[in-house]
Amino acid sequence: MKTFRFFGMMLMAVFFAFSFSACGDDDEDDQPVSLVGTKWYSANDVNGKILSYTIVCFNQGGVLDMEHLITDNGKWYKGHSHSYSYSVNGNQVTITMNDVTRTETWDGKSCPIPGFSLLEGEVLQLYNNALPDNER
Repeated sequence: MKTFRFFGMMLMAVFFAFSFSACGDDDEDDQPVSLVGTKWYSANDVNGKILSYTIVCFNQGGVLDMEHLITDNGKWYKGHSHSYSYSVNGNQVTITMNDVTRTETWDGKSCPIPGFSLLEGEVLQLYNNALPDNER
């Protein structure tokens, strides 16, 4: 009887040991994801009508490309583009455009440039289907 009780207690101990152990950490990673390869947009409207979008893309090597989508007679065209520089230090993103340098705190989720949103959905389709500016 003592042997039976001993094995029963051992079985319960093993059950509790595996029942209360955790496989890992469920907390989300607090480190920002990489900006490299992300594209963001901002709408430029006049009297509530969107006439253009400004698109920014954070590329490798600290290159920030900015281009414009422009509408003309119901068609969208990729307008002029510019390249600038950026650097990331922890959650601080420093962007240099011409001779102006600006540093923003980045939360790892939204665009470090205020007023810009992730390029997706309808605006992403416009961007992908836009004609080159020389076809206007």
